[in-house]
Amino acid sequence: MAMAPNPEEKVNYKKMFKNWFVGFALLFILHYGIVLVLKLANWTLTLIPQSISGKNFEIEIITKTIDIFDNDEGAWASLLYALTYVIIVGYQIYFLIKYFKRLLTMGFLVMIAPLITVTYAIDKAGDGKAQAFEAWKKMFVGNAFMQPVHALMYMIFMYS
Repeated sequence: MAMAPNPEEKVNYKKMFKNWFVGFALLFILHYGIVLVLKLANWTLTLIPQSISGKNFEIEIITKTIDIFDNDEGAWASLLYALTYVIIVGYQIYFLIKYFKRLLTMGFLVMIAPLITVTYAIDKAGDGKAQAFEAWKKMFVGNAFMQPVHALMYMIFMYS
């Protein structure tokens, strides 16, 4: 940097050194940010109440479905309860698959976090933007806050 022949190369080397330093600092600080985002997502999940009323909607549907032959509501109501039960079970299987995929994605994103921070300076040197780091950050935060959003949607669906 000191031996650069012209001032514009010195400025370029200074930017590269600054980006290298930021990438090095990210290598040690990013894991604290990961923990903070995950704790914030879990805290957001606790804000969503477990149930709005005293009775549990799913338990009521399951009970009425099991007692399908003993209820006096008629065949049409029994069919609707059975259909509702199948839909609820289908959504639970869907969310199980979705969250297993999310678990694998989050694990992969945490594993490649050091690699993203190391390539930060190289990526930023080309055009002044760290596309890989920004894409990683969006994907990580999006996947972290996917569960509270789904829980809110599920609660609205169940109690509407």
